[in-house]
Amino acid sequence: MGGSLVLDKVEKIREKLNKQVNFKNINTKEVLKISKELDEVILEYYKEGIK
Repeated sequence: MGGSLVLDKVEKIREKLNKQVNFKNINTKEVLKISKELDEVILEYYKEGIK
């Protein structure tokens, strides 16, 4: 995946995470799931930069 595609993916996941944390009743399981997804995409981005 190209760098800008990964950054776009990071932005979309970040927006999804922001929506979750702005709810009055935060679904912690969903927040953790989204955070893990974001971590994985960020790692992918850095791994591509190392190549």
